[in-house]
Amino acid sequence: MDMPRYGVFQDGGRYDDLGTLCEAIGLAEELMGGIPVGECSTFTVERDGRLLASVTNRRITGTFHKEYWSAREEAVECEALEFDATGHVLRMAGGELRALRDNRDSSDAVGQAHVAWNGPFRVTLVESVCEFFGVDDVADITDEALAFARWRWYEEAPVKACVHLTVALQVRVAAGASLAEFVGRLDWGFHSRTVGVSVTDAEILGAEQPGDPDAAALSEDEIADFLCRRIENGELAAEDIPVRLARYGLMQPLAFVEEMRERMASEKGG
Repeated sequence: MDMPRYGVFQDGGRYDDLGTLCEAIGLAEELMGGIPVGECSTFTVERDGRLLASVTNRRITGTFHKEYWSAREEAVECEALEFDATGHVLRMAGGELRALRDNRDSSDAVGQAHVAWNGPFRVTLVESVCEFFGVDDVADITDEALAFARWRWYEEAPVKACVHLTVALQVRVAAGASLAEFVGRLDWGFHSRTVGVSVTDAEILGAEQPGDPDAAALSEDEIADFLCRRIENGELAAEDIPVRLARYGLMQPLAFVEEMRERMASEKGG
């Protein structure tokens, strides 16, 4: 009975046949070590036409094609950005990887994990995936080959990081307009222009607002005296006090101080 033979191929061309899987993978690794610097190649190990392992020095590169809507409502390409999708693709499940298609939701999800863009777009990367694994079609990538690639190419998953920024806004304020309301209702956002870095969330942690130069800072005692005075004068009904205090407690500290400053200024003006 003939023993199974393991074929070693270089970029689709048969190189040799060996008796064991370990020998075949060892030969593929040895041959890869002899590839000149700057030259890309993929050696595959197969048995009976089934891919078992891929040894390569390639990376999986996707292209994110940014587009915009023309006057005729046609998507027009305005920029093409390449991104390294090796880690993302190797973390995909086997069935998900074999279902990967260019210019479809499956490839769009990979692109959006690396590039931020609010307009229309399309993503291509299937050809690079096939070159990485040494196959003609992603359907030929077996679970065994994917597991071997994960073992050989240890790719760290994306990590979360927090970046603190100080942003200054120059605004024009009309008479009677409230900066406290402006801060509370401000519509804002950040968009990454760096491939591989995506903004997942953002929040305003505080706000510094210009106030009355003669009352640039309010002490806790001043605020407490002002609120007590309003209660004693009957300006705040007893049943309204818990609701008002809860609202103040949920406000950003600087927004609360600004509102107190405005109310105190209004009281003085009245």
